[in-house]
Amino acid sequence: TNQLAQALVSYSEAIEVAKRVVDAVELCTLYHNLGFAQMKLAQFEDARHSFEESVTVGRSFLDHTNTSSSESSEKDRAQCCGSMLHSQGRFGACLCASGEIQAGIAMMEEALLNAYNCDHAESNWVQAAIQVIKRHLGQCLCGIFAPFHISDE
Repeated sequence: TNQLAQALVSYSEAIEVAKRVVDAVELCTLYHNLGFAQMKLAQFEDARHSFEESVTVGRSFLDHTNTSSSESSEKDRAQCCGSMLHSQGRFGACLCASGEIQAGIAMMEEALLNAYNCDHAESNWVQAAIQVIKRHLGQCLCGIFAPFHISDE
């Protein structure tokens, strides 16, 4: 738990740097990592905010690079998409853990739909997100949404 608390500080500091250098892919991933650490500490409200930020940054980046002659690589786009989808799925898991089970399940179902329909559905990043979302969705559907059950094991 002490290491997780230290991770929160490190991620928060890294987020500030990523904001200054305008690295959207890194920012999307860092918000996801911060949310995951908060989730592990059962700080569900904070985690929800971090996951929401990850999704917002990710969507903005993907929308911008879809409509512009951006220099971003397909690898960056796939990574950002995967982080964003992980965040959306884990946001749903946080909703379930907070007692908002129907909203959480709906959020995870939407995340799966987004994953299957995105341009990078076959990438390792998106496939990893799909596995995590399915696991969390299964846990919530089975009624396993106590904070200590939400894990990557």
